[in-house]
Amino acid sequence: ALTNAGVKKDVAAKIEQQVAERMSQEQPPTVAIIGFTGVGKSTTLNALFNAGQPTSDFRPCTKEAAGFTANLKDYTGSKGTIKVYDMPGLGESIHVDERYYAIYADILPKADVIIWLFHAGDRAMTPMQAAMIRLIDMIGPEFTKRLLFAVNKADAIAPGESTWNTKFNIPSDEQAENLKEFAKYVQERVSEVLPDWSRPVLCAPAMPLNTIA
Repeated sequence: ALTNAGVKKDVAAKIEQQVAERMSQEQPPTVAIIGFTGVGKSTTLNALFNAGQPTSDFRPCTKEAAGFTANLKDYTGSKGTIKVYDMPGLGESIHVDERYYAIYADILPKADVIIWLFHAGDRAMTPMQAAMIRLIDMIGPEFTKRLLFAVNKADAIAPGESTWNTKFNIPSDEQAENLKEFAKYVQERVSEVLPDWSRPVLCAPAMPLNTIA
């Protein structure tokens, strides 16, 4: 406490009030989930935050940047809030993507963390590379410093969901090796666009969401 450090009570109270006011004015940490349509962005957020985002096995559901605020004490035991944006999935169509890129350009500069979600085992990385180049051109390279890549539905990696250890929610030994190889593959493709990229690629099962190293 400030008073223990020799600060007078009235001065300490004023400082604490000013700190509280400044903290109340701060925007909550903001996370944006991006990627191509159908990779499970909305499903992932529903699993994490019970967000109630609409999902479909056949048609894209997220047409706008759907933002919501979650209370962290419900998930980590800590006080505070976090703002999350469920972003529309790219790759739906040539015409629709133009509008979605405009939404990305508006929202992503506001995000503290940007998570780009992939399907496990999806080797078609050219669309991701092209989208990254487009976003860098639209937003600037600064947003890549807040960018993380995550592999969703990791339990579907070969040899398949039946080999996933559901008791402990971890991959089998063979799946763990395959996930490491796939994460390395993603890193290599990202590095072709961002040569200095060195961050790990996160891997997670479809539900519940637990990251593995």
